Amino acid sequence: RWLKVVSMLIIYNSRAALVAMLVTAIALVPTWWSHVPGCKSDHLVLHQRFMVVGICHGVHLLFLCFWQRFRSLLFTPQFAFLDKLCIAQSPELADLK
Repeated sequence: RWLKVVSMLIIYNSRAALVAMLVTAIALVPTWWSHVPGCKSDHLVLHQRFMVVGICHGVHLLFLCFWQRFRSLLFTPQFAFLDKLCIAQSPELADLK
């Protein structure tokens, strides 16, 4: 069941998730190359770069999971009916029809 849900998330939301991640990455480019004045250690710069990568991954995951909800605020969301997700496919339960 989870494989079907994840497949539908990828089919319907992956393009929006990619665009959102790219926009976030472009917006955070200045922080990637910024230098912290007075900092003699590269640990803070490295930590800052890991935060940028983490934020981009988080935005991608957020849009991948919730793009249809965000879209419903401005446009009509896309719906798909999954009969295999809703109707029992096992032979034991097929006799209950």
